[in-house]
Amino acid sequence: MIDRELKTRLAMKSIINIVMEIGFSFLLFATIIIIVLYLITSGYDFKLAMKRLTRRNVPIGLIVDVFMIASALILLIINALHLHGGLIQLIMALLVTSILPGHALLNICGMTRYFTRLENIVLSYIMSYVFTGIITLALLPISAEVRTLIILSIFITLGLTSVFRHRECQAAYVSKSFSKSIDSLALIVAIAFYIVCFYFMYPDFALLPGPDIARHYAWSVVLWRTPELYLAFDYLLSHLHESAFIAISNASTPLIQTALVMLNVMMPLAFYAMAKSYLENVDARLPSIATIFYSTFSGFAWIYLAKLIILDKVDVSELRLISTVVNDQTYNGAAYLAQPFLWYVPLSMSFTIFIVQLMLLRKLNIDKKIFMTLFSLLTIASYMTHIAEAVIFAFFISFYAFFSKNKKVRLDDALDASIIGFIFLDSFYIMLQYLACKSLNFTVNLTLLLSTAVLIFIRVYRCFNIQAKLSGLLSKLAIKPLIKSILYIVTFVYILGLVTWIGGVPSFHTQDVVEIGYIPWFIYPVFLGIAGILMLASFHYLFEDIKARGWLILFIAFILFSLVFGKALSFININFFFTRYWESRLTSFFFLSSSVIAPYGIVKVAESVKRHQNKIKSGLAIIILISVIVIYGLQSSFMVMGYWSIAASSPTRRPSQEEQAAINFLNNIFQHDKYAYTITFTRRSYDILTFASPPYELELDWMQVVLTAENPEIPLLSLKARNLSHAYLYVHGRDYEVLNEHCQGWVCRHLIPMLPITYRNNEVTIYNISSVSFPQKSSTTVLVIPFDKSVDSMEGYLYAYDILSLGGFSYTVAYDLDPKALSHRTVVLSFDPPSNNTLGTGFYGDYLDYAETGGHLIVLNTNGYGYFAERMLVRNNLTIKAYKISGKLQSLILPVELVVPAFSPKTEGIEVIASYVSQHGYSAYAVREKVGLGEIIYVNLYPIITIIEHIREKAKFYNLLGKSLQPVEVQLEPFRYTHPPITATFKEVKISGKINVTATSLLFPTRVDFMNLKVIDNSSRTLLINNVTRLQLFDYDNVSIISSNLTLSQGRGFYSNLKFKDCITITFDSRFASAILETEDNNIILLQSIKAIVIETPDQINLYVREPFITAQGSAYFKELYSSGAIYHKIMCCGQDLKINGVITLKTYLSDIYSWASSFDASGTFERDPPILAYNELSSLPQAAYWSLPLVPMFIIVVFLIEKRDRNKRADIQTNNQL
Repeated sequence: MIDRELKTRLAMKSIINIVMEIGFSFLLFATIIIIVLYLITSGYDFKLAMKRLTRRNVPIGLIVDVFMIASALILLIINALHLHGGLIQLIMALLVTSILPGHALLNICGMTRYFTRLENIVLSYIMSYVFTGIITLALLPISAEVRTLIILSIFITLGLTSVFRHRECQAAYVSKSFSKSIDSLALIVAIAFYIVCFYFMYPDFALLPGPDIARHYAWSVVLWRTPELYLAFDYLLSHLHESAFIAISNASTPLIQTALVMLNVMMPLAFYAMAKSYLENVDARLPSIATIFYSTFSGFAWIYLAKLIILDKVDVSELRLISTVVNDQTYNGAAYLAQPFLWYVPLSMSFTIFIVQLMLLRKLNIDKKIFMTLFSLLTIASYMTHIAEAVIFAFFISFYAFFSKNKKVRLDDALDASIIGFIFLDSFYIMLQYLACKSLNFTVNLTLLLSTAVLIFIRVYRCFNIQAKLSGLLSKLAIKPLIKSILYIVTFVYILGLVTWIGGVPSFHTQDVVEIGYIPWFIYPVFLGIAGILMLASFHYLFEDIKARGWLILFIAFILFSLVFGKALSFININFFFTRYWESRLTSFFFLSSSVIAPYGIVKVAESVKRHQNKIKSGLAIIILISVIVIYGLQSSFMVMGYWSIAASSPTRRPSQEEQAAINFLNNIFQHDKYAYTITFTRRSYDILTFASPPYELELDWMQVVLTAENPEIPLLSLKARNLSHAYLYVHGRDYEVLNEHCQGWVCRHLIPMLPITYRNNEVTIYNISSVSFPQKSSTTVLVIPFDKSVDSMEGYLYAYDILSLGGFSYTVAYDLDPKALSHRTVVLSFDPPSNNTLGTGFYGDYLDYAETGGHLIVLNTNGYGYFAERMLVRNNLTIKAYKISGKLQSLILPVELVVPAFSPKTEGIEVIASYVSQHGYSAYAVREKVGLGEIIYVNLYPIITIIEHIREKAKFYNLLGKSLQPVEVQLEPFRYTHPPITATFKEVKISGKINVTATSLLFPTRVDFMNLKVIDNSSRTLLINNVTRLQLFDYDNVSIISSNLTLSQGRGFYSNLKFKDCITITFDSRFASAILETEDNNIILLQSIKAIVIETPDQINLYVREPFITAQGSAYFKELYSSGAIYHKIMCCGQDLKINGVITLKTYLSDIYSWASSFDASGTFERDPPILAYNELSSLPQAAYWSLPLVPMFIIVVFLIEKRDRNKRADIQTNNQL
């Protein structure tokens, strides 16, 4: 207790120190940014002068190439000799994989002359990234160690080639990197802000379980280690690059993540280069201001926290409110920024590529072939890094090209290059899908085809003269007043939304909209922050400035596109199908465009102030204006930084030392046991396991299904996930609470007590689950288990699953009441039936007849000695202490000595094929009896089962069970993996309407209570039987059940439990059935040639049906429905309840507490609970109406004054022109 209080105090002290440091950093940066913005806005500049070192210019490009050659050579030696270079190795690996090769490529291809030095730095970064990814992809078939050496050798060769290129001709650059020299100061401030953020967050942030960086790191490791198991093709190029860097650097995870995130400093450089391409033609001050805005500003989330503090609703020390209340009301604005720079993920690189593509649109001087090559390469790289940015850019450029005739950007060349890029991507992913046998998700296929089609359509459209006609039509319309009116309306709505949000919208909660990515109208101002307000101000000035509008029209169009496209996505996602794209994803692009446009308004305001005020007053007014802008724009950025810094510094958020030791153990295991994977039970453990980089983690939603399963079928199938070799079960102390909740499940009550422990410390236990096979729906071998649990109350038959699954055999499972169980070539009876014939008339005879007709019957006496023991064995009233099991060809050493009754064959016709062996005698382990054309093999497992049940160290026998049939020398079909056809999972479904169920097997419970039963024979005669207590069907092929209501839940493996009410009709296809009935007065009736059975009872009718196929027209209500594939895009259910009115088709594969459907389709209307969009935007209208009352008159007055000023200005201009 004292230690806990001490840790809490130390944690609070650490948090207070962080808050104070961040507060000081905020004041420092706010001051610096205010000064820099004031200097830039006021038109100040300075000149940079460098003394000449020699008569000739220093060959910087040559020095860079030599440095790359030297670095790659050193890394080659370090990796070849398995040395550890520490931080130097990390830095050199980062430069060699991410910066230097691109510079050499640009030089070799002669592209440097088209770009400034700054642009060349940015392009070097992107080209290095692409080049490293491509050569890694090409070398994936080679072993990992050799791959590293070859990659480094390629870097050396590339550097040498670039050196020779320098000797042939000296690299030339476009001279001017900056619009003004003072812009370098703005870039320094932006980069310094990034570095400060990284300083507060890293390296501790890299150890936080849950963030995307851990997931991408794990996928990169898997791609490098076992490329055949890699499945994250949405991020292929990113993971190729990261995997090469991880392998070459050979550093720890925190250092790798810290190094990678430093690459994000390229983002402000790229943004400045892009902004300069457009803005310097309007005003040379704009690019640097825009860069500061984009790099450091964020939204208005901080206002809500300030509101809580001012209203005394929260104490400042209650820092958890940042992650709860504030995020709940700000759309996670306290945890995430619009700019993806706080962590290095595929989105970071893809967004940087997107910015560079915008820059390239302005490069009119580049040779067309070079432009096409470079632009198409960037399109391919963007898509293979993070699909969304490439698709959004393709749709935007198509949208813009549809209307625009702007000659200031290379629209036609960009369209052509994008088409080439997407055609290449189409070809690549088709080859990957069909030649490499890699399945791609719906998103990849849809986005590729749709983007290619849209781009081609727009390119063809621009070849005709439709645009000119459209422009002529628009020019005839008086749209200028309309646009101005729309601008005023948008401005008012924007301000109203911000005020409404600040005032409070009680009905809004982020969790109600975040799943679908929907953004309410009043959240847009919160996202955009001060940049959004300045953007609206800039629009007013741009309305009158045709020249500036011409340069910024691309970004104005992008804002319009982001809004329209985002709302269209939400509409489609909510009303039609899930596109896997969200409106919220467009906010990053919205913020980028706002940051480009916003500075224009500041510059214009500053100029206006200077014209109307003296120098001192104007300077003071500009400083106050800039100070307000900076304080309002910067606070949320520091709040987000503080949030993650505090989270990263909290020891409770990071893995403990014990957990880290367990992760290191698994990491080492996966280096050798490459096809193993992991299982755990809680989200915390699941996220921590990501640091071990397993090739696969069983999803927690799936694990919920596995844990609750009372029968082995579903868990065993899950333990063979993706046909990987076997699983490691990771159990932390906190996970036992979950296990206790599901103690009745097969995993808890049977599997875990049997598992061997491979690692254990004070907190974590890691179990080794051996490779298993799972029951399949069809096989030549069937495991027969008792339907009536009283036959084997100790559930010994569960060990029969272990024997067949651990043995790697192919088998299916059937109940002993199912007559079709005896249609298989081999029958494994999991119990020795009691000799008192409690299982029904003819039970023993059926199995004997099966053997006589050529069947192979194997009896495993997991429940003790019964009918077949009496038939085949004789006991000598002695016991032996067996230490091994000996067969003719194979023997098994027992982990402990067993006390075994001494058994011998009962007759001479029965052969002993394996024996328990002791120092003093033998006892029959397995005997064989030839019966007719077949045989019966009896395996005496009961002594093993008995000791397993009574000892604590059950794991000693775990692997033995899988080998227990080896001495018997039975020939069972080996297991061959087939991917389970699972499309949906649900806990229960209730259906009403017109229902038809078809199946191959139908079982009634051992005890029924049917008041009225009508039997219709093949002559259509009806026999009425009352008070039926037992009913068993046989001699039929397929069965159909017709009813008006149905509930499916709590099945038994392949047999779904169907519950009907009132009345059902059972019919038989192609062949008439037979039945045995027993009535309440113990009369047994045998019926044959049955055409149909009608059951009427006021009570519920329970049936167990094997893999039923259900068709229904009416309504269905699913509880906890999980869907995948095409049906998911229709219904978007992942654990929610769903009501369907329409047509439903459903076929179950396995059923337990949850049921798995092998096919599922539905049409009609869908009603999800909770709904896809739980928030009703109309609920914010009362608050909006309330705040509009004071805002409307105020806004009208402002508009009137602005219009009056503009009229006076126009009148003055006309007067001056006349004079």
